[in-house]
Amino acid sequence: MTKIVVITGASRGFGQEVALAAADAGLSERYVLVSRSSSASTAEGIAKRQKNAKVEANLIDFAEIDQLEGKLQGILEALDLASCTSLTWINNHGSLGPLQSLEDFTAAQISQIKLEIDANVTSVLVASAVLLRALKASPKEGRRVQLVNVSSLAAVKPFVAWGVYCAGKAARDMVSAVVAEECKGAGVRTLNYAPGPLDTDMQREIREGCAHEATREHFSSLHQEGKLVSPAQSASKLVALLADDTFESGQHVDYFDLK
Repeated sequence: MTKIVVITGASRGFGQEVALAAADAGLSERYVLVSRSSSASTAEGIAKRQKNAKVEANLIDFAEIDQLEGKLQGILEALDLASCTSLTWINNHGSLGPLQSLEDFTAAQISQIKLEIDANVTSVLVASAVLLRALKASPKEGRRVQLVNVSSLAAVKPFVAWGVYCAGKAARDMVSAVVAEECKGAGVRTLNYAPGPLDTDMQREIREGCAHEATREHFSSLHQEGKLVSPAQSASKLVALLADDTFESGQHVDYFDLK
């Protein structure tokens, strides 16, 4: 019997806090960390919190789509899914993209937009396909699989100058909803979790770099008034939601929806 948690974008920020909260709760026996940069500090934090847990770290750039399928297949082949009784896969990786109005995009920025869509959307499609194929190839009766997409309010609400980011988050939510439909009765359930306006480096990028003044001022006010959400607190809510395991598959759940 093996419980496994896989977290992408696990080197810092919300992904790191989710990993640490999962270890605090003893959610898993084996943690697989995936990120562009070293997850050493996350691995150390897990080891301190859960002494007997096995932790593995993998370096993957999710914008490198041509290499992504093979790298993810390698990770899954090493997991021994045939003996896995519970698998939680959390797609946390992502980026903001250009923070400007659509009319201001130049022809030279089109390649950057494609990279952002690959990193934020295509990568999730690839990861979902690879995971579902691997599960089908290694069937196990009663196995519980949770496929989590770290979403955002931007998936369901438009923000000026966030065209690329909003489009990416909305697309990821729909991928998750489609997987929920395709996997009904197959032991695979999906969740879109919007963690709230987190007090992270990404939030600082918005306050300092967004081209739309009203958007900058809104998030600057949240920061100044202490209304940004602690990543650790939001991560704990997500882990509790996963441990409870009563969410509706394909559902979009916001941090502020939870008690």
